[in-house]
Amino acid sequence: MPTDTNGTVKVNTIATVNGVASAPIALSTDTTIIPVLITAEDGVTTRAVTIIVSKTTIPSLVNSIVPSGIAKKSNDITIDQLVVHQAVSPNGDGLNDYLNIEGIEKYVDNHLSIMNAGGALVYDVKGYGSNGNLFDGHSNKNGSLQKPGTYYYSLEYKDGNETKRKTGFIILKY
Repeated sequence: MPTDTNGTVKVNTIATVNGVASAPIALSTDTTIIPVLITAEDGVTTRAVTIIVSKTTIPSLVNSIVPSGIAKKSNDITIDQLVVHQAVSPNGDGLNDYLNIEGIEKYVDNHLSIMNAGGALVYDVKGYGSNGNLFDGHSNKNGSLQKPGTYYYSLEYKDGNETKRKTGFIILKY
């Protein structure tokens, strides 16, 4: 792949520095269009790219349409809103310093267990995400900092009257 060390890249009309993230871009609540202009070293050859970021919506079902054409009743479709981020790197840089579970605040009645590759329980808590209950690489069984590697989790949470379970793995890296 050819490289052009003296070329330029502009994101949202702002020049970027090689190896450095572009300036933050505020996303609208609907659709955001981000223009990217790449100029080769010769200053003449360019390529324009447009990035379109669209907000997704949760669909709903319409049970029936009355003669006036107005929906009579609709039921929301429930979609599991929990996202478990698999990267945990508690090194103090402010990124992934603890296990982030997006949406956990909606399910305060929850129970998280984390096991090492050998199956030993290293972290076990009810109410993950509240009252400072966050996995930052330390066992809440003996307080020890866990070794880097793959760990497995089981998350049980109440969604109304229904108990749901989510399982998977996380990577702990320092």
